[in-house]
Amino acid sequence: MKKEYVILFSLLLLCSCQTFNTIRKISVTMIMPTEGFHTQIPFLIDSTRSLFIATTWNNNTKPYYLKIDNHAPTAVDSYYIHTDKLRYVGAVSIPKRTPEGKKFKQKYYSLDNMHIGNLELKNVSFLQLPYNYAALRKHYIGLLGNNILSHCVVMIDFRDSTLHLASHIDSLNTDPESLVPMNTRFFLSRITFPKFHINKKSKKMQLDLGYNGDLLLKHSDFRDIDKNNTAKIKKGKTTTVMGTELTTYKLLDSASIKSGSLQTTTSVLNNSIVEKNLVGLNFFSMFDFVIIDYPGKKLYVSRQ
Repeated sequence: MKKEYVILFSLLLLCSCQTFNTIRKISVTMIMPTEGFHTQIPFLIDSTRSLFIATTWNNNTKPYYLKIDNHAPTAVDSYYIHTDKLRYVGAVSIPKRTPEGKKFKQKYYSLDNMHIGNLELKNVSFLQLPYNYAALRKHYIGLLGNNILSHCVVMIDFRDSTLHLASHIDSLNTDPESLVPMNTRFFLSRITFPKFHINKKSKKMQLDLGYNGDLLLKHSDFRDIDKNNTAKIKKGKTTTVMGTELTTYKLLDSASIKSGSLQTTTSVLNNSIVEKNLVGLNFFSMFDFVIIDYPGKKLYVSRQ
């Protein structure tokens, strides 16, 4: 008999009244296999370095492509909310803030079932994204986010472009000698690097696979690692859920990095829109693979 377990996804809905605030919970009960699961599925990377996979919904064979993003909830463009008849479950009156500081309303919907490879999820919650989200990206329509990823061991294998989702790290059959642990802290679904040394300066960073670059630093921290003002100044575009904006950014091509047992070099960016310290997807592409072990609260890269 196939075993399943229940995950309660709760949101706080703040309802303002004249004399008091009433808080109630919006709950979506997601059902996953209870043990022994391991699915692997090919991933694609587009010209913007976004990594996305095919999913199927409600026992339909039509693929729906979602970008991997551990730093956001699972989400989809508004068009698919309505055409695929997802069930409305509630809203949060506090707007969600995008990386560049813009806001949009948090409305949540539920999907009966989703397949990722041979892994079946039931009652999956989705945050509604603006209507133009998919049109701006072309290759994917939303995000596969932390409300799903945080219950798995996630392995991104760059050697054969395969994403693994498993219940336990042992099922990945990786050689323990090939794993290099990074200094991380897991709190709920968030992953931070408390002492991430860049050019011998210790910075607190967050893991954000939705950020397609290597490392991103806010202005004050970037100045601290670029004392000699050697960074290149360029112009480009930054795309978030609210659209695309022209950006002025500074780039250090080769900064020294130390985190836990890992020592390497990579590029570091600061842009005029996003004021966060992030470790992005492209940082890990220099390795054969990265493993995010949410149950074990560890993050590993392959030994170089």
